[in-house]
Amino acid sequence: MAQIIIVDGYNVIHQIKQYKDLLHIDLETARKKLIHDLKIYKFRKKVSVILVFDGAADIPIYYQEREISGLEIIYSRAPIKADPVIKEKISSRNKKDQMIVVTDDGDIRRFSQSYGAIVLSPVELYSRITDSETDMKLKGKYENSMTPDELELWKKLFGIS
Repeated sequence: MAQIIIVDGYNVIHQIKQYKDLLHIDLETARKKLIHDLKIYKFRKKVSVILVFDGAADIPIYYQEREISGLEIIYSRAPIKADPVIKEKISSRNKKDQMIVVTDDGDIRRFSQSYGAIVLSPVELYSRITDSETDMKLKGKYENSMTPDELELWKKLFGIS
């Protein structure tokens, strides 16, 4: 069963301090940071991620999809919000896939739950992202696998046969 995470992009950016603080630089910087974090999370957790942003004025169709390092990014066409695009993605997904939707939008939360999706708040997603980073740092620092020869050496050093 594949795990698919659908993220309401601007909802996350405006809810999480680490992204919201980047808005004083510009919106693109905040978007790039979220995209970067989700790409890393996607590869570490082996999940599919669909990131949806509200209307970009220069998109000539209903919405535009693009992929960056395996992360699917969708920009809806202005004045269309991300909500109908997110709902379309939810309703068109294979029922066998485990779907997680990340938003604090009440309407999308209810819609997602009606399709059997797990709903996370932006804070819960960010916690998972940062936990994933911590796990990787600790794994590298405290890697405890050793070869059979190394194990025998340690047994001899400690007098264990």
